[in-house]
Amino acid sequence: SCSSLRPDYKLLQGVVDDIEDIGNFDPIFSKNESWMQREMKTNCVTWLSELLPEQERNKLVPFVYDMCQETYNNLDEVKDLYMKLRKKHQTCAKKAQMNYVYRVMLNKGLVEKNPTLEQYLVAKAVRSLSGVL
Repeated sequence: SCSSLRPDYKLLQGVVDDIEDIGNFDPIFSKNESWMQREMKTNCVTWLSELLPEQERNKLVPFVYDMCQETYNNLDEVKDLYMKLRKKHQTCAKKAQMNYVYRVMLNKGLVEKNPTLEQYLVAKAVRSLSGVL
């Protein structure tokens, strides 16, 4: 399966292969967490196989890796690069997918923390200021 990745992405193959093991090194994804227990009980198939289908992983991991290599000054720069890299990697990644892969790579030490990218990867911001709690 490594043949579909470019040579400079070979180090990322471990991320593609181990993507389901995030619970081992990121406590929020531990199978003991209450939200994770609910997900495993309510879904017939694992939530992860729906979030990151096998056929998408070889495109998604290099895509997120490239997103992490930049330094951003604002969210517009993140959006611009996202649009360019979508064409390059031929994928249309959801924020939830990108966030999951980013966290895996961050915990494996393959990328450095990128606060602006993390801000972009939040699918829905907290609405406590809107008066709706």
